[in-house]
Amino acid sequence: MARRGRGREVAKAIESTEALEKAIADSETMLVVLDIHSDWVGPCVVMQPMYESLTLALESWESRLRILTVNKALLTDAHKERFGVEESSKPYFVVIKQQVVLGKIAGANAPELRTIMTEHVPAAPSKDS
Repeated sequence: MARRGRGREVAKAIESTEALEKAIADSETMLVVLDIHSDWVGPCVVMQPMYESLTLALESWESRLRILTVNKALLTDAHKERFGVEESSKPYFVVIKQQVVLGKIAGANAPELRTIMTEHVPAAPSKDS
């Protein structure tokens, strides 16, 4: 898992189908990024530096962005169809906002994923609030 600062987690593992459904529902108020991987491969460690730098650059990132790792074995057939997941050893990333899939990336393409994330992350909460 990616870490930030004093060991705070940036990417968190999804442990159940129910937790995945909650994460999709959370995309109503924040950008959700799924790092979908096979059990025998594990989450994409190549993306961790990008996750780190992006979260360091985003004010109040915890309320605007959620990065989650998901084992393919947890996905239902409906999830696989919705996300376009196929059998592959390549990492696969899905970006969701307001329960709409905004992007799908096969392979560890950090510049492309960062661009999609940066373009779609919700604005920081107003300091006047």
